[in-house]
Amino acid sequence: MQTGVVSDKPPLGSSSAVELNWPFPTAGHELAPDEIHVWCASLDGLVSDLPSFAASLSASERKRADRFQLDRDRDRFIVRHGLLRRLLARYLNAHPAKLSFTYESRAKPALAGTIDDPRLHFNLSQSDGLGLFAVSRQFPLGVDVERVRPIPDALQIAARFFSPRENAMLNALPAESVSEAFFQCWTRKEAYLKATGEGIAHSLPQVEVSLAPGRAAELLSIAGDVGEAFLWTIHALAPAAGFIGALAVRAKELKLACWRWSEIEAG
Repeated sequence: MQTGVVSDKPPLGSSSAVELNWPFPTAGHELAPDEIHVWCASLDGLVSDLPSFAASLSASERKRADRFQLDRDRDRFIVRHGLLRRLLARYLNAHPAKLSFTYESRAKPALAGTIDDPRLHFNLSQSDGLGLFAVSRQFPLGVDVERVRPIPDALQIAARFFSPRENAMLNALPAESVSEAFFQCWTRKEAYLKATGEGIAHSLPQVEVSLAPGRAAELLSIAGDVGEAFLWTIHALAPAAGFIGALAVRAKELKLACWRWSEIEAG
């Protein structure tokens, strides 16, 4: 989460191990215009390749990494951004270190156009050692992931950042379903806002989504506009045990493929 009201740290006594759910990729998995590829990776499991990831980063990325006080956070940043470079370089047939980025609103990264074919949309997210990366050739998108954990003041946070209808749905659920529903709601909102590049604090209540466990992921309305919401697709993602994710894209009927990172992809 990015608001500062909920810590991204794991709860006391939790394990940092990430048990990935998605399969390894199939051979010849090219990205077609009507497809979205989403990758997950255990960042801590890739720290052994840290020097190689670090070598591909830009000077500004290295400076950002150096600002982290904890080694674990710095290492995860390096792996996350180094892995993003490897993924994009594979789709673009380029060298990871040759990629350049610009940063749009809310620091959303985009390719700077220093390669022959910069027409690639992507987004990334991380939570507690799990990295999530989404890529599309035609459509801007957003992705978000959170480790599900108890939030003692979940209902108070929801009262501030969720819509009245979402709050009513959340408060109607049994206590044991609140955490899952809270994070389903949060990640779906975040994914949409990351796709559009909008700010969170004032926009979260304007984005209404489905949240009840077992219900299909939907964008219900945007600032009360049901028609605009209908143009979007929200995908619920379950990349790893104990994690909830979401993907938002302003398109319909795209094919979605979800994989875990394989070191074969580095070649």
